[in-house]
Amino acid sequence: MYVPIYDLVSSTADDILKKVNTRDALKIAEELGVKVVEQRMGKLQGMYNIVQNVCFISLSVRLDEPSKIIVCFHELGHHVFDRRLAADKGLKDFTIHNIKDPVELRASMLGAELRFRDEDILEMAYAGYTVNQMAMATGAYPDFVGIKLDLLRHKGYDLNITEYSHHNVFKVAEDRDSGSDYFSY
Repeated sequence: MYVPIYDLVSSTADDILKKVNTRDALKIAEELGVKVVEQRMGKLQGMYNIVQNVCFISLSVRLDEPSKIIVCFHELGHHVFDRRLAADKGLKDFTIHNIKDPVELRASMLGAELRFRDEDILEMAYAGYTVNQMAMATGAYPDFVGIKLDLLRHKGYDLNITEYSHHNVFKVAEDRDSGSDYFSY
């Protein structure tokens, strides 16, 4: 049965959050059996890979703490949706903002759903915050907040914030959704 990507992402995040009962990226990784390590990675921000059946998220030591958390959430998206890709060659992220790549977009969509409570983003949106102000208030990247806002729009919320609106953002992800190796939690 076909499930639109935004519905799949939201329900997957809900399932994970019910299981782990936290929005702490490092604790979620631990609960899902993913080891998180920090290392020198050149220009890479993060990477998800599997070595001898052990799942790893590698985070660049050069990132500040808020960025490490956001990158960790993104890499958790790869853990859930892209294990086959990671087992082949690892998933290396120079940037987590590539909304034209369906694999990267889907990982960021799940990461944004795990990171932000709907109520928190809606409260800021209805109070008139801009995307940049929301990003500053949450320690996230503006594009990550923008992805969450797009998910909220698809849930039926009327949001009048047009900056960072990703036109057809879900169309991109759905075009490649058949390649997902989604694991149920």
